[in-house]
Parts: sequence; C-alpha cells; structure tokens
Amino acid sequence: MKFVNVIGQQEVKDKLLKSVADDRISHAQLFLATEGAGALAMALAYSQYINCTNRTATDSCGTCSSCVKCAKLIHPDVHFFYPVSNSKKIKSEAKSIDYIESWRSMVTSHPYFTFEDWTMEMDIENRQPIIAERESSEIIKRLSLKSYEAEYKTCIIWLAEKMNDTTSNKLLKILEEPPDKTLFILITENYDQILPTIISRTQLIKINRIAETDLVQYIIAKKPMPQGDAMRIVHICENNLKKIDNALLDDKVDFAFEKKFLEWMRICLKPIDKAKEMIAFNATVAELGREQIKLFLAFCIETSRECLLHNYGHQSMHRFTDEVFAGFTKFAPFIHQKNIQPFVKELSDASYHIERNANPKILFMDLTFKLARLLNIK
Repeated sequence: MKFVNVIGQQEVKDKLLKSVADDRISHAQLFLATEGAGALAMALAYSQYINCTNRTATDSCGTCSSCVKCAKLIHPDVHFFYPVSNSKKIKSEAKSIDYIESWRSMVTSHPYFTFEDWTMEMDIENRQPIIAERESSEIIKRLSLKSYEAEYKTCIIWLAEKMNDTTSNKLLKILEEPPDKTLFILITENYDQILPTIISRTQLIKINRIAETDLVQYIIAKKPMPQGDAMRIVHICENNLKKIDNALLDDKVDFAFEKKFLEWMRICLKPIDKAKEMIAFNATVAELGREQIKLFLAFCIETSRECLLHNYGHQSMHRFTDEVFAGFTKFAPFIHQKNIQPFVKELSDASYHIERNANPKILFMDLTFKLARLLNIK
C-alpha cells in the first residue's frame, strides 16, 4: 500500500517520511488511532516505503519487487500478528498464521476494517480473539532469523491491546533490545489497555480522526453529490472511513434523518398516549436495512450532542449548519447534563445490538420507553 492510498493524515505521513529520510527510524512504534482512522493502512504504507528499492521523497514506487510483495502481503520480511481464536476449522491453539489467507483477503479489500469485521471473517462464533502467549514465541523466532531480502525485518501487531499479560511480558526483552534492523509497529485503539512496560519501550505515533475536508473530497470522488450532503455523511459516520464506505454501498440510504428523529422524539415524550404511532414508527424502522438503522442511531447521537451544545451556549462548536439545526431548537431543552450520558448510552447500546441482528421492532419498542424516562428528567 502506498501513502497516496491512505486517506488524509498528511501530518503523520510527513513525520514518518522524515524519519526515513533522516535515518532515524525508531525500532518500536505504537500507532494510536480511533476506529476507521487508518492506523493499519498507515503501517502498511510505512513498511512498504521502508522496504521499497526505488522510493521517492514522498512515496514508495509501487512497482519494484518489494512493493509488489508488500501490496500482496507476501513479503518474507514483513510479519503480521493479530487477535485470533479457535473456530470450527481450527480446533485448538489458533495462531495468526492459521488465518493468513483470511487476513490477506480482508486487508487487501479494505484495510480500514474493524475488529467486529475481523471476528465475523474468522467465523469464531462467540469466542473472544486474543494475541496469545504462543504468538510471542513465534514473533521472537521469526525476528531472530536473518532477513531474506529487505533491509528491515518488520513486525506489525494489529490491536496490540488484545495481547494478554503473558504475551506482553515475553516481548519486553526483544522490544528493548531488538536484533539489528528490526522494526515493530504496534497498532492500538485502546491505549489504556496496553501494559505500561510495553508503552515505555515504544515511540507513540498519534493518528487522529481523518479531517472532514479529506473525507468530503473522498466521498464526492467516490459518489458525486453536493458538499453539504457529503458533510452530513461524515458527521453521521463520526469521521470513520469504514462506516462511510458501508453507508455509500447502499444507494437507497436517505441521510436526511431530521424528520424521522423528531417524529420519534415526539413519540418518546408520551409513548403511552401515542401507542399507535409508536407501532407504526417501529414498523417503518424495521423495513430499513441494518446499516441504515445504525446510521439513523448515529444521527440521533450526533443530534443529542448538538442540542447539548446549543443549551449551554457553545454554538461555535456546532457541526450542524444553522439551517439543519433550526428544526431541533424546540426539542433541544429536553437534552441536558442530567440525562445526556444515559441517553447517548442507550442509543449506542441499541446500535451495538442492531449490529448483532437484534429484532428492530422489539428493540425500538424497548428503547422508546427507556428514552421517554430520560427525556422526562427535569
């Protein structure tokens, strides 16, 4: 993967490019990012650039033997480790190498995939994937060998927070005193779940959410639309590129959720008095696809944030335009500091359950009564 294929993040790209140009590549780096920000894509581009035999000042060539192998994830000196678990096909002591074909398929098709996407790809039912102790032995073994063809041996550990304590402790020595020309890239979305001893041995590289302007350009290039509509998608999807791509897959998605939200909130305020309307609304929601329901719930969360900012005089932080927010001014007072946290949590939990194929009619019936209690808190 080339740097040009990583959406946005120019500041991080420049920092990594400079480290190579100055020959100051830290042997252990921790890429900290939120979901959908592109940490894995950045790591792939970085490792390809380091190994490229014909790189320029800004990117790898993409055509040399090393780049071709890196792009296909078959370079003998680039090693991948990621959370795995036993499955129907792999009965015991699963390791990353057992899922390498699935890994290559996922990464090459969309390197911005999520942990949930990966667990579904492995088909491990309800098991929890981890990076187990046996993986640390494999890492030490591979990196102790001489490199085949590249200058650097690279070890990319995706979601390093999934390493258990035993795994992490076994890696401490090689992280502190690695073989010559060895590069560790640890990727995490949960910094506080990594052992402090691991953190102390790595250089932190923060990868923030992708900038709105970069995502708007990406959306319009992929599916031409007015800039305002593209901005709406960015906000609803929380600057998460994977969510954006999922949304763009459905040509029937209507991102104008304002009327639907206000209709639901009117029902939530007095659900007993509006039982017929609630049943009709739930039936309408149930007809939507899973991704569209998740987008609607994400819009509800975003609108809650906007209402809270409006109530406490922080309009300068609004993400909605004045025209869009005008319809919510009468509803805004119902969102305040006493109910905002549980209100958003209920919406987030609902999205989580929809992701796992909960029945929308039952879910929204229950959710409506829960939100009603919260909205009536004074």
